[in-house]
Amino acid sequence: MGEDPQGAIPIDPVLQALCCVALGRPTPVPVTLIVNTRIGETARFPINHHSNEKYEVSFRRRFLVVFKILVWKSDHPAKAYIVHPRHAGRVAVYGKDSVLLRDAQFNDSGIYEIHTDYLGTELRNNDWERFDLRVFEPVCQPIVITSCTASSLHLNCSVSTGTNVTFRWERQSDPAVNATIYEGATLELNNMTDTERDTYTCIVSNPVSVGCSYPVTAGPCSGSRDTESYKDRLEENGLKSRRQTKSEM
Repeated sequence: MGEDPQGAIPIDPVLQALCCVALGRPTPVPVTLIVNTRIGETARFPINHHSNEKYEVSFRRRFLVVFKILVWKSDHPAKAYIVHPRHAGRVAVYGKDSVLLRDAQFNDSGIYEIHTDYLGTELRNNDWERFDLRVFEPVCQPIVITSCTASSLHLNCSVSTGTNVTFRWERQSDPAVNATIYEGATLELNNMTDTERDTYTCIVSNPVSVGCSYPVTAGPCSGSRDTESYKDRLEENGLKSRRQTKSEM
């Protein structure tokens, strides 16, 4: 077995519960707050303190064992006096209200805790918060590819970037009426008529971002219709636009 991380504090849940019962206190069960952030950005963890007494804050990561990342005292706000080497340069206290974890990466995702211990005369006076950090790559604008099979029109939506992506389609037939929602990346339209001019928009999302495709106008489909990529159409239009700009110079 390798060495435990610096400052590791093994936790035995059974022993913790027995100690709480022996001391006449209920087992602390903090509400877990979800913190969503984009990869490469800064995650913020609020510090909850309810007393004017001096206090000590420890920011911890729960991963097999609980190990301290940062320890900071309210009477020396300029600098933390313990910072875990793995997080040096990325973790800091902001004001007295929050802990910041900069340049968040996928492997930073997990459970974190903030313990606030008050340094007054009352024993066992503390606050405890728990956080579930989730790091995501934001989605890009989705691409829609259409294809025909017999009398069916197939709309397929995809993205080249993004994690934990969900897909849905919105059909708009009348601006005065709410759009109809279809879940999933692929939509199959059957028995289209010449009079139908509904538009379909693919919407992709994850907890940190949303992206929308260009609207696709549906119409009758024949089996000989070629597959069409709206990304290709967009690139072609952009090329034409650049050519027109050069010719006007």
